[in-house]
Amino acid sequence: MTRFVNISPRVWQLTGDMSQLPSVGYERIIRRIASQADIVAHHRERAKHNSNCFRAYVKLKCRAETISLFHSSRSGHWLRANARRERNLSVKRWLRAQADDDRERRKRARWATLTPSSELCLELKGGFLSLSGKPVGFFKQTRSRDLRELGFT
Repeated sequence: MTRFVNISPRVWQLTGDMSQLPSVGYERIIRRIASQADIVAHHRERAKHNSNCFRAYVKLKCRAETISLFHSSRSGHWLRANARRERNLSVKRWLRAQADDDRERRKRARWATLTPSSELCLELKGGFLSLSGKPVGFFKQTRSRDLRELGFT
C-alpha cells in the first residue's frame, strides 16, 4: 500500500481551531469511506480539450466526520466552500497569490486556505483515457506548479 507523508509545520501554518486536524492514518480513512459511502452519482466525463478522451466521475456521500477526516487530516486539506470563517490554512505563498493580478489565481489561492466543517460528499475523478482505454497523460500541464504556488487547481 502507498505511504503518505506529513507536510512540515514550517510550510503549513494554521489559524483557528486545531481540533479539525485529526491524526487518523490515511489508509484507515479510506477504509472508513469505503465502508459507509453511498454512490450519489457516476458517469463518464468527456475531456474539454480532447473530445476523444474520457474519465470516470463518481460522487460519494458519507458522514461529515468522515469527509472531514479525509480533507482535514494531516494528509489532506479542504478544497470546497469559500466562507471567510473557514479560511484557516495560512501558507505564505498562497496568501501572497491572493493579491495576484490574475483573477483565477486569486480564486485558487483563496480556496486553498479553507477548512469547512460540514461537507457530505466526495467527488472522485479518474485519469483521462483514450477510446481504446489507454492513459493519455495530463491535460493540466501546470497542475503541479498550481498546487505548490496556489494550493488548488
